[in-house]
Amino acid sequence: MPFSMNRIFVFQPVPSPLIPRRSWSGAIIRASIAMISVIGFLITVLALFLPVQESGGHILFTGNRDGRQGLYVLDVQTGAAYRVPQQEQRDTEAVWSPDGAQIALVGQSGTYCNRGIFVIDSDGSNRRRLTGCYSDALQPAWSPDGNRIMFVAFRRSSTDLYVIDQDGTNLQNLTSDNAVENSPSWSPDGSRVTFATSRDGNWEIYVVDSDGQNLVRLTDHEAADWDPAWSPDGSRIVFVSNRGGASYELYTMNPDGSDLRKLSHSDSEDQNPSWSPDGRQIAFTSQRDGFQALYVMDVRTGIVFRMSSPGTFVAHPAWHP
Repeated sequence: MPFSMNRIFVFQPVPSPLIPRRSWSGAIIRASIAMISVIGFLITVLALFLPVQESGGHILFTGNRDGRQGLYVLDVQTGAAYRVPQQEQRDTEAVWSPDGAQIALVGQSGTYCNRGIFVIDSDGSNRRRLTGCYSDALQPAWSPDGNRIMFVAFRRSSTDLYVIDQDGTNLQNLTSDNAVENSPSWSPDGSRVTFATSRDGNWEIYVVDSDGQNLVRLTDHEAADWDPAWSPDGSRIVFVSNRGGASYELYTMNPDGSDLRKLSHSDSEDQNPSWSPDGRQIAFTSQRDGFQALYVMDVRTGIVFRMSSPGTFVAHPAWHP
């Protein structure tokens, strides 16, 4: 529910006793100081709570909001959500195209066909499959220019990164090894891709040029680092790690792996981070209230808001560009 000052603070006039003439100046000074304190407090509150409303926008997610599993779109300001029309029952891992006109998702069609990458218009129409039935294809990620979609596909016991044109042509293999790789995220200029991989024996985060060259390791820790997402201005990468203990929390770092910062502080599982278009907030899922729900964190203040209804399962949030 959006923050409302009227719901939190109610000011009513309070009768004051008559003040002797000789103490007027002191009373005025005390009243002025009190008023300044109140104004300062209100300014602080507004600075903390308004950013969520200013970013606004819509978040696409997988959930069971109305009792049915499916894709939903949440209005961040009002809290209202609607179900994406014409979707199929197994649709999940949906992401907006850069212009917001289309949605790439993971779906399944046919009894003997594996999960694959589909594209639909934002109203659910014009559904088409991009990948074949021979292998599971997961975790689509649009290139910033909207022309290509990167995804993860199984190859025997491992997964690799692939990229395909948005019309289903020009399939290319970006990585090829015996490890499991996932969570690809493009840099804002489309020149590089960050992803998580198990090639070092545990989950670490790497970056590679969009043509598969110049592979660079960003994290080096015995804990699991995964689920990276590039910020809209390209200055930071948010990711998930349990390096602070048993639970997974959100961290950010520079694109070269330096300046590590911890964002969330919870004994639950914080996952699936997605930046707001202005880079001021991060949507993510967490079980901090006893069920996996949708939250939004203000990056500057660290304040967290739960955006989904109690008991509603939420996964794979993706902010509208």
